[in-house]
Amino acid sequence: MLLACVAFPDAARADAPAPAPPRSYTSASAPRDFTLEPRRSPPLPVAGEAEERAEPVEPPDDRPRASVEHVFYLPTARTSGPGLSGEYVSALGWFGIRAGIGSRVDVGLGLPFYLSGVSADARVAVVSTDSFAVAAYGYVSVPLNDEEGVDFSTSATGIAYAIGPTASLWGDEASVHAGVHLGGRTARGGLWLLAHSSLELKITRLVSALVSGVALVELSREDDAPRDARTFPYVAAGARIGGRSFAVDCGLLVPLDRNAPGSLRRLPVTPMLSMGHRW
Repeated sequence: MLLACVAFPDAARADAPAPAPPRSYTSASAPRDFTLEPRRSPPLPVAGEAEERAEPVEPPDDRPRASVEHVFYLPTARTSGPGLSGEYVSALGWFGIRAGIGSRVDVGLGLPFYLSGVSADARVAVVSTDSFAVAAYGYVSVPLNDEEGVDFSTSATGIAYAIGPTASLWGDEASVHAGVHLGGRTARGGLWLLAHSSLELKITRLVSALVSGVALVELSREDDAPRDARTFPYVAAGARIGGRSFAVDCGLLVPLDRNAPGSLRRLPVTPMLSMGHRW
């Protein structure tokens, strides 16, 4: 037998049993020790589920910044926006409250500088975009006192009023405002023209430089005095300090005529201060 295997190796291989084919295991018959758990991927989020899990984000405050409706005591074409705001030492007087009605209208009510009376104004934006506005502005001051020597504020002078258009153009770095108003005092007669323009230049996020020019022109005389119609020019310069909720305008008013209303005879300049607060 050994010789046969050596002499005829192929015959010996034929007599040997054939190797068993490799066994394939199914998931049911595979040995427990070699069963592998399939890798499970995390479930995909359902549409809209990620938004529900995200933390709520408050919408940005798109209301105008404080005091955009004026520069010093001069009105602009920009409205205060919806809500209430306070004004201190402004065109409304020592204290005023302004209410924004939508995005195109605001009205104000205040205590005048002469204390005994009431002042009010209103602004309606005829044209309003993200950077340009044209508005109709009206102002009225009603004195209730009879004190002597207070020229502008006695009831003998009647109601003071001003009405006219304003325009504003603004951007991130600068703003320009202008207005023309007709006004007067009902008991004095006459008619005045108030023309003004202002420039605001941003210096930092909270500080801006302010420059204004004003001309007060007597179109018709308030009395019968034999004189020419009067013209009173002014220049104001200063700064605005503040942000979205509170702002202060501080500067100096320079009357270019010593007889101009509001001038201090002993000083060449008059300090100016105006504040605005948004609730």
